[in-house]
Amino acid sequence: MKILTLCTAFPRNKSDVITPWLVRFLKELEKKGHEIYIFTSSYKGLKQKSFNNFKIFRFRYFISNFETLTHDVAIPERLKENIIYYFLVPFYLFGGIKGVFKYKNFLKKVKIDVIHVHWPIPHIIFGYLFKVFLKSPIVSTFHSAELILLKNITKSKFTGKIFVNFFKYFLKKSSFITVNSSYTKSLIKVFNLPEKKVKVIPFGVSLDIFDLNLEGKSYAKEKKVLFVGRLVERKGVKYLIEAFKIFSQKYSDYKLCIVGDGPLKNDLFKLTSELKIDEKVNFLGFVDKSVLLKEYLTSSIFVLPAIFDSKGDTEGLGVVLIESMYFGTPVIATSVGGIVDIVIDGYNGFLVKEKDVTGLALAMDRLVSDSTLQEKFVKNAKEFVNKNFSWQNIVNSFEKIYTLSL
Repeated sequence: MKILTLCTAFPRNKSDVITPWLVRFLKELEKKGHEIYIFTSSYKGLKQKSFNNFKIFRFRYFISNFETLTHDVAIPERLKENIIYYFLVPFYLFGGIKGVFKYKNFLKKVKIDVIHVHWPIPHIIFGYLFKVFLKSPIVSTFHSAELILLKNITKSKFTGKIFVNFFKYFLKKSSFITVNSSYTKSLIKVFNLPEKKVKVIPFGVSLDIFDLNLEGKSYAKEKKVLFVGRLVERKGVKYLIEAFKIFSQKYSDYKLCIVGDGPLKNDLFKLTSELKIDEKVNFLGFVDKSVLLKEYLTSSIFVLPAIFDSKGDTEGLGVVLIESMYFGTPVIATSVGGIVDIVIDGYNGFLVKEKDVTGLALAMDRLVSDSTLQEKFVKNAKEFVNKNFSWQNIVNSFEKIYTLSL
């Protein structure tokens, strides 16, 4: 099949860390013989036309220096940074529509089989236009963040109803709607879509041990607690740092490694200094895939302390948990959002309440002090991930939906 993928952002080069799970998903589709085409936004005038074997069609939406609504951070996070970014949203929509008209004739000749829309709010608008021009069916996939954004910009009952009905009209043009977790499925109930059209299909690990030439190599576990993710409010990293302060009073030889970057970095630096644990906390920033994999393989514990942030946003799924489990690192997480689809408390990891600093510290203590429990979690987690989050199952599920859409 020839699949046109619509998304907010896509890697600008091989070292870019944006949407790694989406890139992996598309690679897996390509392995099955499908041709992939990408329609996405530009970044500072970027005119990139390919990535690996994927053909890319980037639409422009503003003056080059100000085309920063996407890529560096997710749009919801960008909008939280400064109200001025809301000014770019209508230009983004107009630019996307203009991009559809610009590329439709070429894509007509390609004869696209299926249009796959990621983050349907607002990309379903572009998807619908492509459907009209290309005569191809739409499959829409929600990742939760766009639904929280919709909820926050439509707090008025009157305007909220208008927005919901507007997007509902376009969403009904989709042959199927997929969501990445049961939590995200609960959020789309606002559109009152037919249940038979909605499917829960998660995504899997973005790292491939074979691509990184690390198969067969072994790495010893170090006395290290690991976090991977954006340094934004909903990740709850401040609570992990506070919990690590308690934990380190008993386990003084342990380090906390934080992989990722974001707007809260300086605040978190300051917090570690105030707690007098800055020598025990390593901020690694964004790292390449091989370094990230080694962090997974050498860490004793992985912790995702996600919370519901001030805007009501939280983890739609938690792919980093799936990656930790896949690479044999026992996990601790909070019981919010899509995380509960991954971590079963006491079976393949520990779940604690959000913002529960003491609970996080106790869970780390309990896990570090019990090697038998660690082995149990690692064994059960690998089996759980292989059964529920394997790329083979994920791709097969989407292929089935694509075929039924034709």
